[in-house]
Amino acid sequence: MSKRIISFLLIAVLVLISALITGCSGSKEESAPKGSDSIDIMISIDYPAKAEIPDMENIKFKVEKNSSVLDAIQLYCSVSEISCLVDTSFNSLEGIGGVQNGDYDKYATWQCMVNDALIAGDPSNHKLANGDSLSLIYE
Repeated sequence: MSKRIISFLLIAVLVLISALITGCSGSKEESAPKGSDSIDIMISIDYPAKAEIPDMENIKFKVEKNSSVLDAIQLYCSVSEISCLVDTSFNSLEGIGGVQNGDYDKYATWQCMVNDALIAGDPSNHKLANGDSLSLIYE
């Protein structure tokens, strides 16, 4: 009886070790999607000068096809470890990198532009296409 228990435990340990080795290949995969299900965009963030945060200009980034402006912003911020505050009631961008709407000017808000055109309304309703340039500007 004890030989069966020892054999069972030995097999269980070997299976666990195999699972750990297989799951930890050591290669770091990108969080962004790859292949034909993704598109390339460029992202820029223009912080207010008073914030003393360096702007991020023309960062190449991959998102899933049919991603919205809001999806891309949230994914980019998550991957880049930048704080992102979204009002989920209105799907509006409330803050990026610790800079919230009204922080440096009571009327200033984060604005989204795609290919130099201002996105009016809900950024989750505007879908991105391959090669689009997404700019986030605090005005």
